Amino acid sequence: MKRAPLALVTSLGLTLASSSAFGQVCARGRSWVPRAVPLTLGPADFGLTPTPCAAAYVGADVRAQALIDEPDFYGALGAELVVNGQYPVHRRVWISAAVTALRFRYAQNATLVASDLGLGASDVGVHVGILSGEKFWLSAYGRALLPTSMNQQYATVTGFEPGVSALWMAHPRVALLGGLSVPITTTWIGSRAQVLVEVRAAVDVSVRVASWFDPTVGLEVRFANAPWGPFELLAPRVSLRFLPGRGVSLHLSAIAPIAGEERSDIRFSLGGGYTW
Repeated sequence: MKRAPLALVTSLGLTLASSSAFGQVCARGRSWVPRAVPLTLGPADFGLTPTPCAAAYVGADVRAQALIDEPDFYGALGAELVVNGQYPVHRRVWISAAVTALRFRYAQNATLVASDLGLGASDVGVHVGILSGEKFWLSAYGRALLPTSMNQQYATVTGFEPGVSALWMAHPRVALLGGLSVPITTTWIGSRAQVLVEVRAAVDVSVRVASWFDPTVGLEVRFANAPWGPFELLAPRVSLRFLPGRGVSLHLSAIAPIAGEERSDIRFSLGGGYTW
């Protein structure tokens, strides 16, 4: 059963790749292709809004997270290095992958202190272009969460995330980006499985202030079938992206839940990538 998410991702790509022949290239005739805020609260890129554009990309992020719960005398800090990328395999089909190459976690309560270091979660995805026009692009995707994390000693975590992402160029300097997905995470403890189903939606607005700078602000909301309540989080997010040229991009991003059951205070990332 643990291989089912990966099989579903592969099946989605092979089924949809055989129809239609238009390209899903957003950069044709444009010098600026905006991206959604490249940060979420899931492992690796699981739950991250992907681009609806087919382009080759490779990047790396250093991500950090903090949780401080003063009433319960509990705190946790985490940091990780995530390497990700995507590559077109068809005029309108591309694959993606993200690997948490290194993850550090530190936790402390009133009596105990613990830390660990190791390989984190990974995911792979297949993306299929549905609509492509002069100002609007829409794609569907399936993403599988792979059990590569070394931080769970007695459990194995897998997952599957179907979703859609869209880009609308409302103005030559203003873009609206959106994502809707259903991340499904299964935690295996022996032969028992606990399934968490989330419904996630995100909307971002990106503005091209200058040829080398495009800030993006957005909002993410999640609901889940969790025992602690259905309202997972409401989180504003922001990304400052710098474009020095020749396909190179750098970004500083942050997300901070302000409502819901999610206990993390803030998460931020510093990274860069190359598109060709």
